[in-house]
Amino acid sequence: MNVATLSRIEESIYQLSFKEQLWLIEKIIQRMRDSVNIKEKNSTIEDELDEMANDPEIRMVINKIDEEFKQTEFDGLETV
Repeated sequence: MNVATLSRIEESIYQLSFKEQLWLIEKIIQRMRDSVNIKEKNSTIEDELDEMANDPEIRMVINKIDEEFKQTEFDGLETV
C-alpha cells in the first residue's frame, strides 16, 4: 500500500462536494460488490462442477453412456 498515494487521493476527495463524495462512495461500493459477486459466482460454479465430478451416480451414468457409444467410437474413421 502506497501511503503517499492514498493520502493524495484522500485530500482530493475532501475537495469534492458532499454530493460528489457520495457519488464516488456509491461507485466504489458497487465495484466492490460486483467483484465479490463475480468471485462468489465463479467459486460456486467450480464447487458445483467438482461436486458433480465426484458424485457416484453421475459417474455411473457417464460410464454407462461411454459403454453405449464405445462400439461406434471409431465409425467412419480409417485406421492409420
